[in-house]
Amino acid sequence: MNAVDHFITDYLGVGRYLRYVDDFCCVGEKRELHDLRLRIIAYLDQHLHLSIDPGKDRVLAAKNGVTFLGFVLRPNKRPRIKRASIKRFRRRIKLAHRIGVPDPDIARSVASWYGYARLADVRQVLASASALKYLSCHKDFDTSGHCG
Repeated sequence: MNAVDHFITDYLGVGRYLRYVDDFCCVGEKRELHDLRLRIIAYLDQHLHLSIDPGKDRVLAAKNGVTFLGFVLRPNKRPRIKRASIKRFRRRIKLAHRIGVPDPDIARSVASWYGYARLADVRQVLASASALKYLSCHKDFDTSGHCG
């Protein structure tokens, strides 16, 4: 994907471009984005023999919010985490308790999700999450995942 990054930023001159693993997003004017979309699809096909999932390839108005990596991105606002991500997180914690996953392992998962979620406006989620007891030791959380 490094080749795609260089194609988009250097060759096409896109300054507002996000990529995480194989997901990417370009920000610009509607007309420019439609042309850009076609050029990226052609590049991926011709040079890398890759294709974009047609169901996930679209040009959207940012004012309505754009979903990217489980967040809804909006201009001049903090990202908002999608409800589906919150529900999935809560289900995983409940399942971990039910099947007997040790607390340090759950704590590692919670800390990881918290690192992801704190980028968004998630105060109401964290305030009600039963997993918060695992974050109470985050200051002493070492790299092995143990609270000390």
